[in-house]
Amino acid sequence: MGGLSAAIRGAVEAVRLATEGVDGVQADVVHEAWTGQGGRVDPKYATGVVRPALVHLQPHQHQRADGQMVQVRATLAFLQGVEANGAEHREEPIDPRDRLTITLGDKTVTGPVVDVVPGLIDPSTNLPFLLVVYLG
Repeated sequence: MGGLSAAIRGAVEAVRLATEGVDGVQADVVHEAWTGQGGRVDPKYATGVVRPALVHLQPHQHQRADGQMVQVRATLAFLQGVEANGAEHREEPIDPRDRLTITLGDKTVTGPVVDVVPGLIDPSTNLPFLLVVYLG
């Protein structure tokens, strides 16, 4: 599997490099990881981390693994590993309570995380080669 892993890693890196700086394809996404509840109900978030991602702004329906259909406003594909935050009671590496903000030109898009699809895991990092996140 080592040769296949290297090939997949190389292909994902080639896509990342080919789309870097291409207007409307790859964008910086600010990821604020949910870290718990402060006070009574106020959520707490880690400092935002900027992560490049392929962005597809096309409303559509998506069927989650549990069979539920959800409305999607944006699909994000993170081409670099997203490390676990480590806070208690959260789903890693992207929790449905996390805040993700995309800025494309003069348009800012944010929304609830409605599904996360990790795909194949890179055995050298234990992180997905590609992490797909759907925003509602």
